[in-house]
Amino acid sequence: MRFLNPILLAGLAAVFLPIVIHLINRRRAVRVAFPALEFLRRSQKEQARRLKIKQLLLLLARISIFLLLPLAMAQPYMLCGAQGQSAGDRLPTSIVIVIDDSASMSWSRSGDTLLEVARARAQRVVRGMRSWDRAAVIFAHDPPSIVVGDLTGDRGILQRAIRSEPASFGGSDLPSALLLAREIQLDSELSAKRTVVITDDTAAAWSDRVTNPSQLAGLGDVEVIRVSPERAMRNSAVIALDYSEAAEGGAGNYEVTATIESWGYDGESEVEATLLVDDRPVGTTPVEIPADRPGTVTFTHRFDDNGLFRVAVSIEEPEGASADNTRYLPIHLDRSIRALMVNGDVRSVQYNDELFYLERALGARVGEVRAVDTDIVAPERFVSADLSAYDVVILANVAVMPVSQVQRLVEFAEEGGGILLSGGDNVDAERWSSIYADLLPKPVRSVSVLCDPNDPDANIKATRLAALDVTTPIFRVFSLPGGESIQSARVFTYLLLEPTTDESVRTLASYADGGPALLERRIGRGRVLLWTTSIDFDWTDLPIRTAYLPLMQRMVQYLARRGADASDQAVLGERVSIDVESMGAERVEVHDPDGERHVIDVVAGSAGFVPQRAGHHRVFVSASGRDTEVDALSFAANLPPSEHDPAVVAGADRDRFIDAAVGARGADGAVVDVPENRARTWPVLLFLLLVVIYAESLLAVRRRFWQRLRGRRGAESADAL
Repeated sequence: MRFLNPILLAGLAAVFLPIVIHLINRRRAVRVAFPALEFLRRSQKEQARRLKIKQLLLLLARISIFLLLPLAMAQPYMLCGAQGQSAGDRLPTSIVIVIDDSASMSWSRSGDTLLEVARARAQRVVRGMRSWDRAAVIFAHDPPSIVVGDLTGDRGILQRAIRSEPASFGGSDLPSALLLAREIQLDSELSAKRTVVITDDTAAAWSDRVTNPSQLAGLGDVEVIRVSPERAMRNSAVIALDYSEAAEGGAGNYEVTATIESWGYDGESEVEATLLVDDRPVGTTPVEIPADRPGTVTFTHRFDDNGLFRVAVSIEEPEGASADNTRYLPIHLDRSIRALMVNGDVRSVQYNDELFYLERALGARVGEVRAVDTDIVAPERFVSADLSAYDVVILANVAVMPVSQVQRLVEFAEEGGGILLSGGDNVDAERWSSIYADLLPKPVRSVSVLCDPNDPDANIKATRLAALDVTTPIFRVFSLPGGESIQSARVFTYLLLEPTTDESVRTLASYADGGPALLERRIGRGRVLLWTTSIDFDWTDLPIRTAYLPLMQRMVQYLARRGADASDQAVLGERVSIDVESMGAERVEVHDPDGERHVIDVVAGSAGFVPQRAGHHRVFVSASGRDTEVDALSFAANLPPSEHDPAVVAGADRDRFIDAAVGARGADGAVVDVPENRARTWPVLLFLLLVVIYAESLLAVRRRFWQRLRGRRGAESADAL
């Protein structure tokens, strides 16, 4: 039982008042020997016995008055539902069952997944319904969906929905599911309300997406059934997938790198990883995962053809959630990269032109190594270039560019494009830092001139490439025998950069004197590389070294990897925009990994789709009455990162949602009344109070009054005769 005004219960102290009065008024008889009155003794004893009983009844009545009055003024009530069974037993109840089917619910427990346990608990709730109760069912993936929205008492419908609804095993959003449950409860005409949440209680499930607690008021009694074990759960997951061309083996050889992380292990753990290409396993290897950081595994595979390859890496672990054991990545292979080169220093003498050496290096084909298709424009003609037709944009010694065009480049990078900026005589440090601030990995401090290329002491004064990050595809080939030729190139001038703490920036190569040579910055889904010296003969003699051709080609190949990393993949529960503006599409059809077809209307040249299944999705475009599969639009959907960690939510973090559901707190901290969820009991107490007051008044009337009343009635009867 609960009270709306519990402070008034202090009035219960008045219950001692009639007791004190009763004790004070007790007659203390003095015994006096009086033989003449001995004959009255027996009759007095009988009267005293009756008087004592009457006084006790009167005392009880007065005590009851002082008990019932404060209790009634405190307005007691009883909750309808699991915590208020007395009221729930009397009133028809609307029950909303919310089932968490996120990826963490695929964790195996005694041979059954947590989701199977949750389904069994939900069916038990349905079996416990009374004939006058009504229920609805919600699955709390992201975004949540209402499986049974109309409150029904048909147990068969509810049981089938709970049993047969396919699990998404994606993200989870319990607060949003509770918002849907609240809408159902507010539409219900039943006065008693109950919301049952069945979950593994992970922190990701209870993430705060409800900013105003009052949005959850009206759920009635909220009961959370936790199906996860008491001990800490363990889990391993493939959290990232990437690919790049292999340094060895020729064209078509690629390295697929998977990043794997574990949670809940005290020490190092081991899993077995398998590479799948078009659903066919092509390699398996054990992977050791440190306790304090992720582990990586790299597979080398040869793709013998161009086109789309559906790649995945799957792991086998002794325990954990199975839904995040596989990560998917589509690889679109095209032997031709499209690069737009902006010439910032056009010369009439061909070999003095800024792009003379770079154009020939990118166009050269060495064995089966793919060439790069290049287009060259002057800076003033860049405004008319269609960037969507290119994979890479190269700004070679470009002094200035309009702000609007720099913004175009930023958007190009955000969508997955690659940008290469190189230094030269046209670079002004202050102006460059201002114009290209949104692109540069670090601001340019100044131009460091070490010596003139024609200086007799140039070999001593010039610097050379020294520290190379050979873990990147750009420099991995230079770790092989013969790769040391890159260190023979002399650099006479380069750009000095300001320090920065941006975590998206990393240095891939440095000079022997410590200056940065090549820096990378991530922008959206794309990359920006800054080559701090020139790509022609002005600041370095690298163009005449054998390392120039593979270095430039690998830079462009590295930048051209659209769709090569996890940031380019769709996330379950998040909208994917499918651009079909240039195809004249009337509609788009997406086939998910389960083979289910989703028909989407095209609006303003784009179709929006929210994936609910992890895996590769095929896209078909309908135009002129024909449905055509477009490999270039195919994508893979993976789990959100928050679903990998099986840590259980802190009780306080979860309880604030429950508190908000039972009653929202106002600005003064008082709980807002939700009358439709309570059964009032204080009117009954008021009725009992009136009955007791009436009884007390009858007991308090003196005996003489009753005798007089009886005598008057007797006289009236005699007169009547």
